[in-house]
Amino acid sequence: MKRPLIYVLDDDDSVRIALGSFLRSLGFHIETFSTGMQLLASDHLAQVSCVISDVQMPAMSGFEVLSVLQQINPAVPVILLTAFYEDSLKQKAFDLGATAFLSKPFQSQEMLKALGTVL
Repeated sequence: MKRPLIYVLDDDDSVRIALGSFLRSLGFHIETFSTGMQLLASDHLAQVSCVISDVQMPAMSGFEVLSVLQQINPAVPVILLTAFYEDSLKQKAFDLGATAFLSKPFQSQEMLKALGTVL
């Protein structure tokens, strides 16, 4: 059985590396990106099973990445993460088509539940 490909997007190196390592330990195939433009330029975008993205990033926010992904392939589930949780951000995420919205730091069980929902 083919391992699901998950894209992890976060401008914070420590978060990106830690989340990527955690998901690899669960058997997922992971590709990590530090900018939205890098992710959107990926050669494997058509094969991605899920995108996990930070919301607040310089140059291109997670909301902007989500909007572009919705145009390219609306079937790709997107989990958004934020260190600055507000109900209005959560509502905006779901309005744009996010499948989950988690607050940093999150518990591993929260991420597993979100991934279980989308995969």
